This record gives sequence, C-alpha cells and structure tokens, in this order.
Amino acid sequence: MDALLAAAAAAFGSPLTDPIDLGGSTYSTVLRCRNPVRGTVIVKSYPQTADGAQGFAAEAAGLALTSDANVGPGLLAVDQAARLIVMTDLGDSPSLADLLLGGSAAQAEDALLSWAFESAEFHSVFLDAAYLRMPFTSCWCVFRLPAELAAAAELPSICALMGDLIAATRDWQVPDLPVYPAFR
Repeated sequence: MDALLAAAAAAFGSPLTDPIDLGGSTYSTVLRCRNPVRGTVIVKSYPQTADGAQGFAAEAAGLALTSDANVGPGLLAVDQAARLIVMTDLGDSPSLADLLLGGSAAQAEDALLSWAFESAEFHSVFLDAAYLRMPFTSCWCVFRLPAELAAAAELPSICALMGDLIAATRDWQVPDLPVYPAFR
C-alpha cells in the first residue's frame, strides 16, 4: 500500500496520507486518502494485467469525459504506468454501482432513474444515451443492466432533447420554396 500511496501522491502532486481501504474488488483497489488542501480524495488502482489495463483505460477515459459535467467524481490525476487514478471524493453514500450490484432491486431502480432525471438537464443527452446503452464500462458488470430499466432511464434525456429541439425550432420560418415540376 505504501508504493501505491507514493505513486498516487506523485501523480497528484501533493501529499496523500491516512489511506482507508474502501474494498474495491478483484479488479481494482480503492482507497480514501487525506490531503492537506482538498480534504479527502479517492485513489483507484488496477492490476498490471490485460483486464487491469482495460479497466484502467475505460475508467480514466470515462472520468476525463464526464468530469466537467459534474455527474460523478472529478478526475484529479492519472498515472498510466502505475494504472492509478486520483479522483474527487463523493462521500460515504452508497454508489449507484453498489445499489445495482448489492442493494434491493427497487432501491437500484430508484437511484438509476433519479440519476438519469437529474443529469438529463446538465450535460449531453447523447452522452447519457450512449452511457445507458453500455453502462459501467469500467466494471465487469457492464452488460447487466436490464434493457427495460435502461430504456426507462433514457427517457429523461430523450424528453430533454425533445424540449431543446422544440425550443430551438420555435422561431424558424419556413421559406417559400419553388415547386419543381418533377415533384407535382
């Protein structure tokens, strides 16, 4: 754990102390660490295996893509050689993944639909739709979301998109177009 903490601190560019193992899985190690400036941050590392490389790449890319949208943890640092990521700490509440994998079906469905509804207004509805078509790309459970639940979760994004399209076209003027003989 000392080597991981040192590598994470080097990538982050600031000291990290007091690591708490948050469990992770056989696919990753997850630590909550203290930083004198930011409070707590999360360090996630992946094994030096093909699966570890794939999980690291998917997580780093996903966080890089969504960090500015404020729909999940913010990406703070990456060390590709060590396969580790430092991200913001969202607190102790169960994650959506925790609920989907271990909570009751009703809690998981409520959490997913709530996330979909809340995030539909704040960033790309196309990103939401793509994510819901292949959720949790960095997780071994990537294709375990039931199709009917994914469809229900896509609905807020579709509605947001429809509202944006209606608003964008409200003032359109359709010009008088010539009618060509071939189209009569």
